[in-house]
Amino acid sequence: MYIYKNFEVPRLTKENRDIVEKIKKIKLKYALLILLLFAFDAFIYYFYFIKGGKEYSFGSHFFFWIIFFVVPFCWARLDRIFTEKSYAAKIDKIRHREVYWYDRFDLNKRFTRRVVDYTVLSENNKKTTYRAFEREQQHLVLDQTEHLVKFAGFKYAVAVNDKIPKYFICAKCGYLNGVSAKNCERCSYSIIKIFTRDSYFDALEKIDSN
Repeated sequence: MYIYKNFEVPRLTKENRDIVEKIKKIKLKYALLILLLFAFDAFIYYFYFIKGGKEYSFGSHFFFWIIFFVVPFCWARLDRIFTEKSYAAKIDKIRHREVYWYDRFDLNKRFTRRVVDYTVLSENNKKTTYRAFEREQQHLVLDQTEHLVKFAGFKYAVAVNDKIPKYFICAKCGYLNGVSAKNCERCSYSIIKIFTRDSYFDALEKIDSN
């Protein structure tokens, strides 16, 4: 269990060792993808520009790296290894809406999906949006909490419980687990349990009374 302090991301310990290892693997995966992309492009560049023996303008070299390295780099969002950080944020506004999706094979077929947009505030009051789709059950929980903690590399934010929680969100798959669960019932990863100080003592009192 972790006691939450305003906008402070809890440092994971041995209780969530598998989560820590998963974060390391995610970073390693992105680093390897960047190296493989660069090695592949360098191989093509060597044989086409250097070993080919032809004269090419500076623009040709420039556009080669833009098209074959920068574009795939941005498309695959490999920059996340450098830019994505864990953060804690306060929920400011909640907006429920519907979005439309079209069948890529038949544009006459249209589907609607409910989306919940959470406007969250960082410590310096910077606004960002955390989005959850209807099929992701965790948006039902977030109405009941004041803060979110999202660990870099994971898709789902973890709710900070200012009351005695009824369930916990899995940071990996978003599944709702019971309070007594130590590991996610869907993906088996450990559950990150974060309380405010008051809710933590309330939970202890409830355990003692039972």
